[in-house]
Amino acid sequence: MTSDDRFDCVPAIQIGNLTYHNWKKSDRGALNFVQALTESCDTWFYQAGIKTGAEPIIDWALKLGFGAKCGIPLRGEAEGRVPNDEYMKATHGRRLLNGDIANLSIGQGDTQVTPLQMAQAVGIVANGGTFYQTRLVQQVQTFDNKIVTAYSVRAKKELGLSSGTLDELHTGMIDVVNGAGGTAHQASLDNVEVAGKTGTAQWGPKNKERTAAWFTGYLPADQPRFAFAALYEGDVGSTVHGGSTAAPMIADIFKEIYKGQQTNGHKKRPAREETEVRRAEPVEEEDESD
Repeated sequence: MTSDDRFDCVPAIQIGNLTYHNWKKSDRGALNFVQALTESCDTWFYQAGIKTGAEPIIDWALKLGFGAKCGIPLRGEAEGRVPNDEYMKATHGRRLLNGDIANLSIGQGDTQVTPLQMAQAVGIVANGGTFYQTRLVQQVQTFDNKIVTAYSVRAKKELGLSSGTLDELHTGMIDVVNGAGGTAHQASLDNVEVAGKTGTAQWGPKNKERTAAWFTGYLPADQPRFAFAALYEGDVGSTVHGGSTAAPMIADIFKEIYKGQQTNGHKKRPAREETEVRRAEPVEEEDESD
């Protein structure tokens, strides 16, 4: 796959004996990756995934931390699932088929992820490809500012994402929020540029089907400080979407964080606070498994 590859963003395609739909009912014509990401064209990614095959998709999903616990000290943390042939044979009695790859390409089917895994993966993209150990806290201190415990920033591995791939992702995610055909305009802020990606997934039996509205990304787009993931679980029968439900949740949060940063209507990167914070020496800790 290259950045110049184009696939038709059609309303639906036939894969095997099933019809797989796009969320839009109109034919959007031939799109490249950035355009498809911006418009969240399902049928584009079905075709791209089948051309690529399951193995590279699974490989990169695992590299980005999906299918494994993030390593935070919460007993109930789930590891999620990236379905492969072994899982499919044990669960469904068959290997991955093209229909499964189509679902895998848009994060549906048997795929399971947590919001923290999503934010972690987007953070890797935002920082240029370094996988840092995810933490809940940087340090623990008492009310009188006595530092009890501190943790170091620890890089687990470099993923080797190419500059071309990062540029394509960066451009597409900015356009999702700020571009003409983007799906997350409701996450746009006046004073800082947001990069993101929407998602809408269904789960449960047909008579009790529910919808999960996702929005994940980072900001400021040109020099990221925050990575985020928002998930809204709709009630049975309700209609929710990533762009109209989850994206505004993120906008509300960061409007407060960046309040007062607007200057003459232009987006301005907030200055980093220079307040000195007392630090303890990082504690020795065991290396979490990848």
